[in-house]
Amino acid sequence: MSGEASARVLGACIEDFNSRDAACAQRHYSDDVEHAVPALRAVWRGRAEHAAAFRRLWQASPDLRLTVVSTLGDDDQAVAEWVIRGTLEQPLDDLPATGRRFEVRGVSCARLAGGKVRRQVDYWDLPTLLRQLGLLAPLDGRR
Repeated sequence: MSGEASARVLGACIEDFNSRDAACAQRHYSDDVEHAVPALRAVWRGRAEHAAAFRRLWQASPDLRLTVVSTLGDDDQAVAEWVIRGTLEQPLDDLPATGRRFEVRGVSCARLAGGKVRRQVDYWDLPTLLRQLGLLAPLDGRR
């Protein structure tokens, strides 16, 4: 697979997330996908876990949206820079519902096999999210 094609697949994964349809959001992932989010200490293995995690995200933040900023690929690897925006209206795992909006930049690194994402790791800044949700004091000390 060319680097451009790998980058397109990862970009499509991110864009399909916005469909809020688990089947559509899974179409570019392999059956044995492993998706890690170190900031949340989460690893989702297989399509069923992956789809369930997406559903929890969509339920907690009904207006959740990912925007691809850029992508880069090389044979069986791809990287995408993105921005995620939403409002935390329902609890999400250890995060309480705050009703506050957030906007966080991140990067996804993916390994592809057979034209599908087999492993993905998403890196983003948890303290930034927590500050925006009012769950961590701002750097200047004000809430």
